[in-house]
Amino acid sequence: MRKSLSIILGLCALALCPSVWAVCSGGSGVKITTIAVPPTLGLKRDMAAGTLLWDSGWVNQGGSSGPVDNCDGNSVSTEGLQSFFTLVSAGGQSNVAKTNIPGVGMRLSWCNSGNAGSAYCSSGGDRLTTGSKIIFGSVTGGNYYPTAMFKMEIVRTSEPVNLSGGSQLVLPTLVDVWYASINVNRLIVSGTSTIQSQGCQIGAGGNNIVVRMPSVRLSDFAGVGVLTNASKAAPFEINLLCDANIKVSYQVDAQGGVTVTNVINNSTGSGRATGVGIQLFQGAASSTTVLPLGSKTLYTTTAGSAQGVSIPLTAKYYKTQTSMTAGLVRASATFTLYYE
Repeated sequence: MRKSLSIILGLCALALCPSVWAVCSGGSGVKITTIAVPPTLGLKRDMAAGTLLWDSGWVNQGGSSGPVDNCDGNSVSTEGLQSFFTLVSAGGQSNVAKTNIPGVGMRLSWCNSGNAGSAYCSSGGDRLTTGSKIIFGSVTGGNYYPTAMFKMEIVRTSEPVNLSGGSQLVLPTLVDVWYASINVNRLIVSGTSTIQSQGCQIGAGGNNIVVRMPSVRLSDFAGVGVLTNASKAAPFEINLLCDANIKVSYQVDAQGGVTVTNVINNSTGSGRATGVGIQLFQGAASSTTVLPLGSKTLYTTTAGSAQGVSIPLTAKYYKTQTSMTAGLVRASATFTLYYE
């Protein structure tokens, strides 16, 4: 991908920009910067796309660089990113390249040290997304001090996390920046990172679950309490995809308030039934185990990676007072997932 003109402006800020000549000469050898990646990176399955997993910050270990003189017809180029040229969606983050692990991306940036502290560098400098000797800016005649800073970021992308192909993150190990035929900067990426996926994400059904309650008659209710007829209950599941060795707990809180312990109030308004609420039970429609509202409930500890977990629950009508009126029933609750 051809880069923007920002690299031209950054370089020309260090010298006058006379007419274009033919070659570059001089320089004091390649300046090497090393970025050491962390051995492990934690990745939560429900982490939002665009979240930074790791940021090296701007790194410059190359020291002062001698000038590159008499640049003429020259172009600044980069190589070493041949396997990292496919960009991927990552929330609001731009110029994020795919890696070997779906759900994990990389962004590599370069900035001339002469612009350190400038808006140009603080806004990201030049994002390197191209491969072998691809031009991302041109340089005209003059003396340049191409000391460079590099920055690497590991980003959660919009892809579903998939570690089935391995958890070892593959990153570029060597990236060079050239002024024409002169190799001025080299980034060495040292170490290896293992992605440790941690936690669960909501599976089938999404983040909003609608439970359809069956129609009932006032005569179906006897005294105050739960309607035990299993055919009048509504079983449902909350489906998760979890990593190994995750302790899965959850908590349900009533949105419409609670008048009777562990019974979710019906919503109020025109056409709503009165004297009735909804009570949740752990398990199938035949279950008699009431789910305590507002309390954290341990469900299971996962054994395998990418393990599907289904939490079965059942919603049942509950007569909250002796006097009832017919109407619609709509009760809302919030499900909170905990994983440790």
